[in-house]
Amino acid sequence: MYGYSVHPRSTNRNPPFSRRTRPGDRNVKVVMRDNAFVPASVTVKSGEKVRFEFTNKGDVKHEAILGTTEEEDAHEKDMRTGKYSEHMGGHSDSADNVTVKPGKTKAITHTFSAGEELLIGCHESDHYTDGMKLDVTVG
Repeated sequence: MYGYSVHPRSTNRNPPFSRRTRPGDRNVKVVMRDNAFVPASVTVKSGEKVRFEFTNKGDVKHEAILGTTEEEDAHEKDMRTGKYSEHMGGHSDSADNVTVKPGKTKAITHTFSAGEELLIGCHESDHYTDGMKLDVTVG
């Protein structure tokens, strides 16, 4: 039923999933380093609900912002022109973005649709321009 076996006399009928992940969901663990995401690309299926779990193993804070290339580029431009001076403390976490301090873990969840072309970027100072991007392919 869930890809695991239960001894017929066992009273434990709970599937071995964490409380954070339900059957049918996909959990992708992503390591944040100074200045890269590992892995740097992920392929997902249309209709798939994916929980990206970001663990910051770097020495500085990082963020993960899910958006189109156009949205990411516009945000980066706004960051460079000083439009977001309040950003120095990081974004407020939301459905599509998190700011992760060194040694901490946070997650975002998204259900992907056919035709979406998204990536995850970090827009801390020079991180995005240095290539801190995670390409998401909907296949």
